[in-house]
Amino acid sequence: LSESYHNQSRDIWPGRGQHILAQYDAESVIVYQAYNGEIAEYAVQHKKFEGCPAFRMARMTWIKPNFMWMMYRSRWAGKPNQDHVLAIWLKRAAFERYLENALVKGSVRGFQGTVRLQWDPDHLYDGEPHPYRRAVQLGLRNIPTF
Repeated sequence: LSESYHNQSRDIWPGRGQHILAQYDAESVIVYQAYNGEIAEYAVQHKKFEGCPAFRMARMTWIKPNFMWMMYRSRWAGKPNQDHVLAIWLKRAAFERYLENALVKGSVRGFQGTVRLQWDPDHLYDGEPHPYRRAVQLGLRNIPTF
């Protein structure tokens, strides 16, 4: 990775605690997800997951706004069924709604689907876990669209 990424992660990003480190603008947040080739190719071609025979909405899928955590988790896109990493431009309002309705455990009444929030070790530019900083990942199940 570039020297500027390393410097930014060391000098600018928070050193401790739970943080959402993401690329975003007023309209969207980039989240990352790893899929097998069939799901990834369908999503790229159709700009959606729904309709892909291999994609199951009832299965929890984990999105991560932190690229390094996604790459570490997918073993640098070498893990079986996680060999295609997608950058997904998620509407910011949807991302914020998921955070508002996310659970560490249990369920939220009146919210369609399930969103789980989990804090995991963030990862440094070399792939090693950060000793003090936690990165968010969101598990989505039965969410009609994201």
